[in-house]
Amino acid sequence: MRFTRRRILKHASLSLLVLGGSGSAAADTDCSDHRSWNAETAYSGGDRVVFERALWEAKWWTRGNEPDESDAVWIKVGDCDGGGDNEAPTASFTASPTSPAPDESVAFDASGSADADGSIQAYEWVFGDGTTAAGQSITHTYTSSGEYTVVLTVTDDAGATDSSSTTVNVGTDDGGTGPSESVFAPYVHMTTNSETSLVNHYQQAGNDAVTAAFVLSDGNGNAAWDGAADMRVGEAGLASEIQAYQDRGGTVVVSFGGAVGTMIAQDSTDTTEIKREYRSVIDTYGVTHLDFDIESADRAAVDRRNQALAELQSEHDGVNVSYTLRCRTTGLTSHGQYVVENAKSHGVDLGFINVMTMNYGWVPPSASTIEDSANGTHSDLASIFPEKSPAEIWGMIGLTPMIGVNNVGGTHELADARDVASFVQDTGIGLVSFWSLDRDNGGCPDGSVSATCSGIAQDSYEFSEIFNDVHSQ
Repeated sequence: MRFTRRRILKHASLSLLVLGGSGSAAADTDCSDHRSWNAETAYSGGDRVVFERALWEAKWWTRGNEPDESDAVWIKVGDCDGGGDNEAPTASFTASPTSPAPDESVAFDASGSADADGSIQAYEWVFGDGTTAAGQSITHTYTSSGEYTVVLTVTDDAGATDSSSTTVNVGTDDGGTGPSESVFAPYVHMTTNSETSLVNHYQQAGNDAVTAAFVLSDGNGNAAWDGAADMRVGEAGLASEIQAYQDRGGTVVVSFGGAVGTMIAQDSTDTTEIKREYRSVIDTYGVTHLDFDIESADRAAVDRRNQALAELQSEHDGVNVSYTLRCRTTGLTSHGQYVVENAKSHGVDLGFINVMTMNYGWVPPSASTIEDSANGTHSDLASIFPEKSPAEIWGMIGLTPMIGVNNVGGTHELADARDVASFVQDTGIGLVSFWSLDRDNGGCPDGSVSATCSGIAQDSYEFSEIFNDVHSQ
């Protein structure tokens, strides 16, 4: 299973193209050789940009932070002498089709690019397959299936530049996000039933991925299972259990957060320390997939967390980040939207936006309610990520119902799960999960809300069987 298959590829050509114009400014702060600051561009320490007719230098990695003397991220080198007066152009282009077959021509049109105070002199293309081209309107053919990031850079008559990018999916009608690639990764609360290991679950449920919950702060900003001082990461005795599951070919996603407890980014205000704790989980358990179940409305913690995650991904390849968020029947909550928008502004490369389709309270967690939430989430994400195709947005979405009797608002029945599974297949939703494997049995068919049974009459691991079918097709 490859959790990164739907994410926009981070081609080296993109980094070189966007950052390659940085260099040392002359003593008189001639800004003509430096590119304008772009909120979507990631900058490293030492990179220089022009912003509001001044030259600025980044002290460390940053993305989305406007240069300002009050911001510790940027140093003002000096006011521009002529070279900073030019208004940068705006790069914009269309691609048709965006999901071609191999050897099918794709038309790229950059006529929508504009320059408010001059004219565009050059159009440079990087196609993501190792080839480049120049010109306002061109065609290109991809010979192999895959996902390719296309970057357009325009240069105006004063030498200022701007870049725009999109993704072309070659070889599938659905952009590489069809139901055959859906991931099934149900939650397991690691301390609920210590007698049933991840391997025990695997042998009965057949799940080749699992979301292990929950890592929290021990009160001092240290990563600990359930936030318990005697269950700190590396000291809790779970490494062998996780390794045994991985040895069977399983993928473990470690989830931070949950409905109770304090998250690391709430207890620590130092992003370096927050990043260190995330890294300790990766190193201790040999995982690359981190999930963050955000159920508190602490915006300062959200900002610190996203800054730490962006730096972590920048420093270490292959770190996958997903968010699990509350939702309404109409989509994400306002706080959920803020979490995603803030992550994007910091440059966090998000895998899944997993919505908790459970405990609605005023409506039952039926299949139709869950589908309404999914459709609303798709609209929300399409607004946040306008550069992504509808199929790519579906591929980012995850659904996590609470199987059986919910704490409030009714029951998610087996029939609901079958309908949700069909919906996942029809839309190409990227992730399906549920809370939790410990509850996937009929040990309390009396309507109870229990951590160890579903509260309904069912066969053991019957929900798992339904969603495993989605993953296997």
